[in-house]
Amino acid sequence: MTMPRDAAFDLVLEAGAARTEAEYYFHLVNRPGAVVHYARASVWAVGKPPRLLALSGNVRPDPKGQFVANWTTALRGLKDPGTAGPLLPERFTTPDAISTIAGQTDGLSAWWAPLPGRDVALLFERWGDGTFSPEEGGALERLAAGYAVVRPGGGSVRRGRVRPWLWRIAALAAVVAVLVLVRLPLRVVAECEVAPREPRIVTAPMDGVVEDVLATPGAWVEAGTVLAEYDTRLMEEELNISRRQVEVVEAQLASAMARGFTDARSRGDIALLEARLATEQARLQAMEIRYSRRRIVAPVSGLVQLDDARAWRGRPVATGQAILWLVQPDDTRIDLWLPQDDRIDIATDKPVAVHLYALGGEPNLARLRYVSPFAGPGPDGIHAFPAEAEWLDESFSPPLGLRGTAFLYGDEVSLGYWLLRRPLAWTRRWLGV
Repeated sequence: MTMPRDAAFDLVLEAGAARTEAEYYFHLVNRPGAVVHYARASVWAVGKPPRLLALSGNVRPDPKGQFVANWTTALRGLKDPGTAGPLLPERFTTPDAISTIAGQTDGLSAWWAPLPGRDVALLFERWGDGTFSPEEGGALERLAAGYAVVRPGGGSVRRGRVRPWLWRIAALAAVVAVLVLVRLPLRVVAECEVAPREPRIVTAPMDGVVEDVLATPGAWVEAGTVLAEYDTRLMEEELNISRRQVEVVEAQLASAMARGFTDARSRGDIALLEARLATEQARLQAMEIRYSRRRIVAPVSGLVQLDDARAWRGRPVATGQAILWLVQPDDTRIDLWLPQDDRIDIATDKPVAVHLYALGGEPNLARLRYVSPFAGPGPDGIHAFPAEAEWLDESFSPPLGLRGTAFLYGDEVSLGYWLLRRPLAWTRRWLGV
């Protein structure tokens, strides 16, 4: 039987129009039946071992089925896989394998048609319908030669599927490459609060007892406003005693000077009484200065920052003890508390992204000024490293006391370390290593 030239040409054109490998192989095992009768056709990748690529009538043949197992065993012993022709027992190093396949069918006739220039071959089978004639075999060989020329979509056809373990290795290598090559800056999340940038501390000018704090927390006061008063009862008593003491010494000095005209001994007491008078006058002057400081006034204008004014009533204070702060509401900074577990080297050239809970929206950027090397209790009582930052936009001034979250960035590290840093630290802590 000679296959019509037009039919062969049409089959090759159809195979060349295939867009995918699966579509191409489907054509190779199913369409040649239009011109050459066969019971079953399959496509094999010639190798050690041979591998099934497609089977007629099956979309996804079972790779562990009996058909695949029998023919894989037989084709492994094929002496000349590159030669077309009938598959007779003498062509195999293990004739029993092909005999086993023939015994499972009602007479087997198989024709082997390799695709020239490729390690792929077509296998056609007949069962009980006689053998393939030389004309039919030649037609199949010419058809295989045409199939070898065309490519689906004009491109090259992959030589079968990549083995699953190769895909796994490739995927694992891609994941490892991403984890190692992709680099991200370390990020630390810290609690933060809007604080005055340069608060003016109002301290106690002398030792004493605070009688009352007149300033209202959160109120604006002008320079010179009375903020607090001392208890003056003891000071007034001491001042009166000092004044009476000066008057006594002055009277003694006047009496000694009057007697000095006639009494030589009295003239000798005048110098001593003058020195004593100078001492008492100096003590009185100090008392008057102390009394003049009974009121604590605002050195500058500002907003009063004070926890509880009533808590200061009747409290003794020492010289230099802080009582309250005067702040400028439009001159603020950010106070941060870095968790102890996230004390990394912060990149000072990267801005700090501050998200204030009350404002929302886009983060506000700040510049890190200082990170303390020593940890201390934060606002929540948890030990952390205090830090300060200033706004990049000097015109931005949120209300004092707003809380939020700040994101600080360190050096760039691999994605793997970025993801595993905290789990590894937790594991080391849990294991104690």
